[in-house]
Amino acid sequence: MRTVMAVAVSKSRKGNAFINFGAPYPNQTFQGYVPAGTALADDPWLQSLRGKTVGITGVVQPYKGKPEIRILGKSQIKEL
Repeated sequence: MRTVMAVAVSKSRKGNAFINFGAPYPNQTFQGYVPAGTALADDPWLQSLRGKTVGITGVVQPYKGKPEIRILGKSQIKEL
C-alpha cells in the first residue's frame, strides 16, 4: 500500500482519471491511474479525495519513468 496525500485528482480528455501524489501533474512523484470506461473513472467520489490522505493498493508499474498503480475499483482506495 502506498499512503500519502492526494494533492490532485484529474481527468484526461480520453476519460482516464488520475490521483496524483507529491505534486500536481506533470510533477507528481507517484500516481494512481483509473482507466476510462470503468465505473470509477466517472465517479464524483474521486474528486472528493483531493487534499485527503489516502492509501492505494495494487501492483506498482513504471510509466514514463514514474511509479503508477492501475486502479479498477474503490476497494483499492482507502481514505485514512
